[in-house]
Amino acid sequence: MTLKNVRRFVDQESILVSHSQELESINALVVENNRQIKSSIRYALHIQNSILPTHATFSSYFTDFFIYYQPRDIVSGDFYWITKTEGKLVLAAIDCTGHGVPGAFMSMIGNSILNNIVNEKKVVDPALILDQLHVRVQKTLNQKETLNMDGMDAAIVVIDYDTKVVEFAGANNPLFYTSGDTYFILEGNKHAVGGIDDRVFEGFTKHTLRMIEGMQLYIFSDGFQDQMGGPKNKKFMKKNFRNLLFNISKFPLTQQENLLKSTFESWRGDNDTMDDVMVLGVKL
Repeated sequence: MTLKNVRRFVDQESILVSHSQELESINALVVENNRQIKSSIRYALHIQNSILPTHATFSSYFTDFFIYYQPRDIVSGDFYWITKTEGKLVLAAIDCTGHGVPGAFMSMIGNSILNNIVNEKKVVDPALILDQLHVRVQKTLNQKETLNMDGMDAAIVVIDYDTKVVEFAGANNPLFYTSGDTYFILEGNKHAVGGIDDRVFEGFTKHTLRMIEGMQLYIFSDGFQDQMGGPKNKKFMKKNFRNLLFNISKFPLTQQENLLKSTFESWRGDNDTMDDVMVLGVKL
């Protein structure tokens, strides 16, 4: 090998070493940035969890209930909410646009607005709660000016133990309930909370039920029914989900949660979780 070739070889090796060191430096930077981002999101989970009602809170209102709550990406666009005011118990399941960090931002907005409408303004009519939530989301996100389309699907249940009445209003989401050996479905309006729509919308509809001791109420997001899986790798589907709720309703609600979870995991198999999953069940 000539001296010229030796120098060329040394130069090439030096360049390779330099590139290798540069790649190692970039990789270390990526790993560190990843660590910091995940650390921030995990702390965001701590903040989001702090606004969710605790099991102890639910236990103060119900003797038999479950909360099946499974975020897709650490933090969630789904959230549940409960309060008692004006002698009425208000329960909500809200499914915000998106999941992960964007969904979590929307959930914080929704939670704050709900607190203002119900706890501060003392609005306890479920249809009026959704009406005001709809207007407030549009205003908060300046949607008429920005044409932002983010919003929420929602189910609001108001329970009055004094008058033995249950009221419901929904934005794209239903109330599923069982009484005896029968199940019933009250569909919500085919309209989301928030967003801009050219259709004329006259407000959400309130449904009223007579409370029957032992009846079980279920409100939920669409994450379970939209999950891909099974032998043909298809969605679980709305009909199958509602049949599942009815089939497990004969068991205590704490056991129902385990049955929901095992069914979901079995159906999902090796697939990624498609969306945030939330199902609430309470017994009156």
